[in-house]
Amino acid sequence: MKVLELLDDLENLLEAASTVPFSGKIMVDRNDVSNLIKEIQILLPDEMKHAKWIKDERNKIIEDARRDAQRIVDEAQRKEDEILNGAKNQFDDILDEHKIVELARQKSEKMLFKAQQEASDIRKNAFLYSYDIIEKAHHNMDEILKILQKNKYELEEYINKNEAKKAKESK
Repeated sequence: MKVLELLDDLENLLEAASTVPFSGKIMVDRNDVSNLIKEIQILLPDEMKHAKWIKDERNKIIEDARRDAQRIVDEAQRKEDEILNGAKNQFDDILDEHKIVELARQKSEKMLFKAQQEASDIRKNAFLYSYDIIEKAHHNMDEILKILQKNKYELEEYINKNEAKKAKESK
């Protein structure tokens, strides 16, 4: 910045100036000081414009950076929401699967219990049926045995009568 250099020149001019005894004042060449001040006045608006431009550019950069930062934060928030929603959906799916598995387990336990009861009932009914068949067979066997004993008795009587008759006839 040229203005700063001119101000340094002015300062150097003042420091190099001769002092007025007993006053604390200095003597400077009016033309030198006047020329430096005029140059500063000429350059100052350009320097101000340049400083304003730098300030405006800095503000633009800051605003762009702020927008970029906000966009990054928004994108990160969106991704976080997606991840959280995905995780929640997976959790819900797993929970649903767990519920389905639990319901299936309960249903299978009920089915197994019912099947065991039915099997027990079938076994019991099979034993009762078998007992009835054996009981009827036993009863029928008793009847057949009675008939056989009666037939045997009748045959023995017939044989005894025929032998007695033959014995009488042969005598």
